[in-house]
Amino acid sequence: MPLVAARGLLTFTATVQGPDGSPRPELGYQRSITVDDFLIMNSVKKHTRLAKIPDAAAFGRYVITMVAKNNATGVERTWTQEVGEAK
Repeated sequence: MPLVAARGLLTFTATVQGPDGSPRPELGYQRSITVDDFLIMNSVKKHTRLAKIPDAAAFGRYVITMVAKNNATGVERTWTQEVGEAK
């Protein structure tokens, strides 16, 4: 079943691992958007561009895991994005 098969709320949860592999909860976030608004945006990639590591964070490669969940159906989609400079 597709992520946007039913109307309702989509919840995006980002968790971040630092360059040393440790969890960085202060860099993660959770946001919700209606399926209708999401379809108008027309792209998961447009939403995930919001995932950014602050300039003040330690140098290195950060791994962001994003989970998108349709609260009406329970369908989830997970993907990983790496940001920052490699050591």
